[in-house]
Amino acid sequence: MSSLPNIVFVHGAWADGSSWSRVIERLQKDGFNVTAPQFPLTTLADDVARLREVLARQDGPTVVVGHSLRRARS
Repeated sequence: MSSLPNIVFVHGAWADGSSWSRVIERLQKDGFNVTAPQFPLTTLADDVARLREVLARQDGPTVVVGHSLRRARS
């Protein structure tokens, strides 16, 4: 088991998990276990449920990095 924490990236409302790809590559080269799951963005409850699923699969300390979910005003 690595002494490094896991890292879970949460994408914003106008992106998906691939928006973190360049950062993920760098962190993985340094030995981090990185996850950037897709979130449904249907409701906040659905997104929280998805994040809980992802976090339950992590082994050891985990850092969650979130991008703004701010939506444009109409």
